[in-house]
Amino acid sequence: MVEGAGPAGQVSEGPLLAVRGLCVDRPDGAPLLVDVALELRAGEVVAVFGASGAGKSTLTTALHEPESLRARGFAVRAGERRVATAVGIVPQRGALFDHLSAADNIALALRNAEPPASSDAAAVAAWIARVDLPVAWSERGGVAAVSGGEAQRLAVARTLAGGRKILLLDEPSVGLDPHRVTMLAATLRKQIAAGGATALVVTHDLGFAAALADRFLYMDPEARRPIELDVAPARDAAEVPGVEQRLAVAVRERLSRETAAHGGHARRGLGARVRGLVASWLAPFVAASRVLAAIPAALRRPRDLLEVARVTLSQALWRLSRETAAHGGHARRGLGA
Repeated sequence: MVEGAGPAGQVSEGPLLAVRGLCVDRPDGAPLLVDVALELRAGEVVAVFGASGAGKSTLTTALHEPESLRARGFAVRAGERRVATAVGIVPQRGALFDHLSAADNIALALRNAEPPASSDAAAVAAWIARVDLPVAWSERGGVAAVSGGEAQRLAVARTLAGGRKILLLDEPSVGLDPHRVTMLAATLRKQIAAGGATALVVTHDLGFAAALADRFLYMDPEARRPIELDVAPARDAAEVPGVEQRLAVAVRERLSRETAAHGGHARRGLGARVRGLVASWLAPFVAASRVLAAIPAALRRPRDLLEVARVTLSQALWRLSRETAAHGGHARRGLGA
């Protein structure tokens, strides 16, 4: 772990999240995850690597939203699942409300925290400063045009401001240049340690993981669960390049073993395509079920509901009008042709 940012002094009596015997079967009955055991402790960051399709994203979903997997036909079961505090999701590029300013994104999280926290200008400015964004940034009208690094840092601040202590991050460094990757890793370490939070980070970026994580897991396709890599974390910034090199060797060895052991990818291709088609067909129904499930909670906070719904609806109508006009132009040109 990088010095000054790790779990020392932040470890609670027990893990913030613990699962044992977690199993997930695909809709066709094939096992995807088998007997997963995982603990996340306060102040700790765990990085997860693995080939595409190995089950990394499924693992994070099973940890925080197993019902969404069941709605898509997956079977999810666990011998033990303990979540001591709220879970926050930080997807790729932050998934910010792009019609709101940075301040409004933070204020929305504070109002919806459990318990609700003050969302006045001072509280919002404090959170913006914690992730090394200028206070003046909150005066901008929206966040649609911010850089990827800024969006990720703001998303982390918004998640923590909402009282989430367990962070699940999906490829947080994607699309960032090396300098911004280093900045993001430092910000995450600092905020996770300061808030007694924990994080599980799905990533392909070995340098980012070396600068951030205390433990490194690899999704083993034969065992169908994450296996801990025997790589010690960096104790300070000077050790990060060496840790990155050792991770590269460990991951390459795993990938080479998989390539040699599984030459029959083509035979599995048909099954994967069928599963993809089934998942695509079910996606609208899954989305609709999530919307319906969220309605009671949304109605309890009418101010936030109206604030988001008003702009979302106007954007949808604007996009629809543009698409209608564009299709009309194509039809006229087609008739002339």
